[in-house]
Amino acid sequence: MKKIDLKNYMRANKEFIPKCIMDCLTVTISNISTNTESDILIFDIPNSRSFENEEISLEEHFQRNISESTLINLQSKTNWNDNAQIPMLWDLVYNSESRLSHVSVGINGYSPNSFKIFKYAFVTVPTVKKEIKPESIAVARVKNLTGGNFWGKTTKSGVASNIKEIAARFFSIYFSGSVARHLSQLSANSEYPQNFIDLNW
Repeated sequence: MKKIDLKNYMRANKEFIPKCIMDCLTVTISNISTNTESDILIFDIPNSRSFENEEISLEEHFQRNISESTLINLQSKTNWNDNAQIPMLWDLVYNSESRLSHVSVGINGYSPNSFKIFKYAFVTVPTVKKEIKPESIAVARVKNLTGGNFWGKTTKSGVASNIKEIAARFFSIYFSGSVARHLSQLSANSEYPQNFIDLNW
């Protein structure tokens, strides 16, 4: 069983992401390919029960079931004021119905439309000292993101939701009650943490 160096979890590592997801997020502008600043990719593994009985890779299973999967592209920044326009623009690129001749989203037959649900979200600490109000320009830039706007504080109407709400909002089928309750149920299986580390699903 392949072991994974845990320090790799501290930075982006494409080893843990099915290639078809990266293909979906690739944007081509005048024949130059680029990707969004994907700080955190949150996705489910549809039909995981059948996957347990198949001798195929996660990549192969995901390709077969991508149309049943949810992908949340979550960009995280500490400085809200200076960076809020970035997720706003990327969300427009991924979810806009405009057809620019020199811009295309997705490669190798995959795009955000390949997913059952695709959303672009933003999360911040934030580090600014002054109060952030609903009418501020920073809030205006992210208030209409398809995936929502989150922060590490208590939910404030018109400003941002607490980050703990993201799991139940997009993956409620997997969470019965709170995230803490869900994790306590998983921990009852003593092999689960090591299976996760080994990518042994």
